[in-house]
Amino acid sequence: MTLLQTFGMGIKVMLMAEYICQSKNSLGNYIYLFNQNIEFDKLLALLIFIVFIVLIIELIINKISKKITKNV
Repeated sequence: MTLLQTFGMGIKVMLMAEYICQSKNSLGNYIYLFNQNIEFDKLLALLIFIVFIVLIIELIINKISKKITKNV
């Protein structure tokens, strides 16, 4: 697996673990609460926020890996 694939899988596993365990003040817990309380507008906003953050981090990792491979 590449670094980007590992990062993406790690985020998914972390969110699902938080969703199942319902740890306080976690994104997984907020996903669970918004889904149970039928607050789909907040759920959609949270999911868009998560995708945006993951996209930014993946772009940063991609730029760093390109610099590393360019120097080698």
